[in-house]
Amino acid sequence: MIETIKIKIEGLNAGKIINLLIDNGIYLKNLKQKQKYVLFEIKKRDELEFKRICKKLHKRYEVLSKHTLVNLLKKSRLYLGFVVGLCLVVTFVFSFNLYVFEVNLSADSEKNFDLTQVEKLLKDNGYFAGMMKRDVDVSKLQNMIISSQENISGCSIKKNGAKLDIVVYPGLLKEGVSKENIYSRYNAVISKVEIFSGRSILKEGDFVKIDDLLIENENGASGRIIGKIYYSDYLI
Repeated sequence: MIETIKIKIEGLNAGKIINLLIDNGIYLKNLKQKQKYVLFEIKKRDELEFKRICKKLHKRYEVLSKHTLVNLLKKSRLYLGFVVGLCLVVTFVFSFNLYVFEVNLSADSEKNFDLTQVEKLLKDNGYFAGMMKRDVDVSKLQNMIISSQENISGCSIKKNGAKLDIVVYPGLLKEGVSKENIYSRYNAVISKVEIFSGRSILKEGDFVKIDDLLIENENGASGRIIGKIYYSDYLI
């Protein structure tokens, strides 16, 4: 590779310096003379001699470009950096669509609901950050969470980008005291009815809506009613 430097010299007497450069054995390539300036290329090895002559004649010059190995390497580094950066971005976007980076578990309840068992269930069955999205079976995961504890009515599962959001819905009975009627917290299908006090006409398989009466107060209202609610929400 022949390393060259492209130079521009302005002025009406540029011919004088050109003759002096040639006399000193400096080869001028692609010489172009214009009315007010002259363009040419010199070899990199002649750069010091060229500077000496310009200094001697008090002549200003402008380096337009350098076709040198160092410059080529600099450009190569920039290009390589661009390619590497582009590859990293593509890899991240590809991974974003393939993997779950975050699993968020919460409970929809006025009171603190212990999620320890659910967290252990998820971990034991491979539901954690780093798993592949294709391995998330929403229906299977819902059934597994709901059937793991009697006090879980249902769960909502959302694939939200690289996140897996799981919301557990505990307790079908709305908060109340024994001297009040008890109403449903969710839309649900009844799976078990145990009345301790009060009256209820519910039976297994019945469907109830939010705020439907579950146990009517008759000198108190208490019991255990289990219902299942299902959600299959996808946000890709």
